[in-house]
Amino acid sequence: MSSNEAYEPGAMYILLSTLANGGMHWGIFLMVSPPFGMIYNATDGSGSWKLDAHMTENVASSVNILAGLMIKRHIDENMQDQIHNVLTQVPCPPEGGYISQWGENFRCRIWVKDAVERLRLAGLIEDYPTEDIWDEAHNLGLSARSNGKRGLLQLSQIIF
Repeated sequence: MSSNEAYEPGAMYILLSTLANGGMHWGIFLMVSPPFGMIYNATDGSGSWKLDAHMTENVASSVNILAGLMIKRHIDENMQDQIHNVLTQVPCPPEGGYISQWGENFRCRIWVKDAVERLRLAGLIEDYPTEDIWDEAHNLGLSARSNGKRGLLQLSQIIF
């Protein structure tokens, strides 16, 4: 999938967005039916971390999106419900803090790592090491930021 192609209906992506401080915001996007999809991400806009899960229709046209790494395709309604149930149960500690499983303090990227791990353990995505998937998404975001072009790839193009 080239960077100019649209998000695939019934597919799930790790999304990376640009932040004003030069960092990247991490989230998970499930394209339901274009242009509509569900965004899942940890946010700390009010001073404490919380899960933000909402329907959106502007991901494909958002200028803030740097990259999207497809981690699952061919998601039917039943699987959408299963994915939603898993993602809405991923812990989002209000005060953040050190997360020993990942060896660093809680941030949106740690929420995504935990979400990917839980999706993998539930059999809802391929059984590849979470760190490898995370590294590929991170590298895709860095590449997109450095060359000024949105990156959109299928996981299979990288890991398989």
